[in-house]
Amino acid sequence: MLESTEKVVNENFDPEILAMFIKEAVRVIGDLFGQAFVKSILNYALEMESEKIGEKKPEDINNIDEAFEYLKEHRDKYPNFFNCFIYGIAKAEKMFEGATASGAKNLAQTAIRKIIDSSGLLSEVKGKISNIYEALLRYIEIVDVVRATTPQRIVNQSEKVIFQEITGDCPWKDGCIAMEKEGITRMSGGPECVVLITNSAAVSLISGKLVDYKLDKFNRPNCQGRIFEI
Repeated sequence: MLESTEKVVNENFDPEILAMFIKEAVRVIGDLFGQAFVKSILNYALEMESEKIGEKKPEDINNIDEAFEYLKEHRDKYPNFFNCFIYGIAKAEKMFEGATASGAKNLAQTAIRKIIDSSGLLSEVKGKISNIYEALLRYIEIVDVVRATTPQRIVNQSEKVIFQEITGDCPWKDGCIAMEKEGITRMSGGPECVVLITNSAAVSLISGKLVDYKLDKFNRPNCQGRIFEI
């Protein structure tokens, strides 16, 4: 039986922790698709960083670790530098797969799901909480400990549907806005949402159920969406 049908989650994130998480996602993508794809990701990530900090894009960065260190060195000018990796992934997918970048969501979710799974964060709860709302609550409790929590309100709308609203200044917003400007959307249409991608991947791992998400409102001023069983 559910203890609550609504949960407000406070902001608790360390930009460097989030950046390390996404850096590992890029590494996973490299294992799946090769280093040419990774180089493309890094190129676009550095382009976004260059625009954010007002400096010329460096030309001597050749791998993920070098890119990460460069972005981290300039975090005083752009603290949420992890968004550059998010944008780089989506833009590279757009260039490789076509104008709609229809595979971007699957690529990002596959990589993020693998990182969450291999990290061991969910080892004690994986496959053990069948209700998707309870699964999401447990995931948020876990990532709050490692300071990777986005401010949000989640509501148990039904046994198979979770409503989610970003309640504060989302740390991932820059990446999502950059994707929107590039016309990068989901296969089903509409903008992407890093929080929904991550939450749905975790819910699937914990519950053992297939889930998807839909972003209903983007940046007006907060984002709202749903995670649901399929």
